[in-house]
Amino acid sequence: MARHVGRRMAFTAAQLAISVIVLASAAQAASPVTVPDTRVFPESITATSDGTLLIAGSEKGIVYKAAPGATLAQPWISREQAGFEGFLLGIYADEPHGVFYVCSDVVGPPRQAAFTAFDLETGAKKAAYRFPGGGLCNDFVTAADGTLYATDTELGRIIRLKPGATEPDVWTNDPDLAGIDGIAFAGGKLYFNNVRKNLLQRIDIKPDGSSGAVTTLQLSAPLSGPDGMRVGPGDVLLIAENKAGNLTQAKVEGDKATLTPLKGGFGQLTAVGVVGNIAWVAESRFALRNDPNNKDPGPWVITPVTLP
Repeated sequence: MARHVGRRMAFTAAQLAISVIVLASAAQAASPVTVPDTRVFPESITATSDGTLLIAGSEKGIVYKAAPGATLAQPWISREQAGFEGFLLGIYADEPHGVFYVCSDVVGPPRQAAFTAFDLETGAKKAAYRFPGGGLCNDFVTAADGTLYATDTELGRIIRLKPGATEPDVWTNDPDLAGIDGIAFAGGKLYFNNVRKNLLQRIDIKPDGSSGAVTTLQLSAPLSGPDGMRVGPGDVLLIAENKAGNLTQAKVEGDKATLTPLKGGFGQLTAVGVVGNIAWVAESRFALRNDPNNKDPGPWVITPVTLP
């Protein structure tokens, strides 16, 4: 048995070494990824540690997947197979627990918010949920134990799904938080931004798991439409600034955050995903969805940005 365990540990170490080499190569030679479809309007990106990218096609109701190193993304989960009822918004890969979450907006009346859980490896549907009392599901993050936190942009809430629960509950509810959007854990603390009020905030998690005080961070420079948000190397926050068209790094120290734009010139940047030292970003260009002169502003390109 000891010999068997030794072989397994050696194999795992070899796998880890190969993954490190693959990611290092990808970081050095990352090429843009194209979504070869019409009216995609990508709203969110998430990534797994091997370099797989998952992209939410907001209007098409399709989740696209790009394999590590691929330059084309292919349809993976469709509206029909998943039962999505409205636009797709935030998506999130909880890799440690093998679950993939998708926000979808159920157009009313009454307007409702829904999200669906899938098997991260196969794409098989696991369960579907509705936000209690309506709202707008926008983005997710999971804690180490698998607890899911989802932002409700419309009603200023964070919705929680505990491991093993059959229904989500309202974890925090404050009308002053209306506009809450991207959410991420960094340094063991839970942060979120506000796309309407241009804020970066932190919320305490009490020992019993309930929500605590909200702290608004002092920013070194203004944010302009902070949207998608993920964590980069060194526990920095990476923020897609929708209105400014910037990918911006936020380094938090205490109650202050130093903002550093990393790359600009994007049109309605809503999404960021991270693999190693590469941030992948997507322009949603939602403003053109109803433009009679340009209803399909392609191509839809997911751009790599090397992180400092």
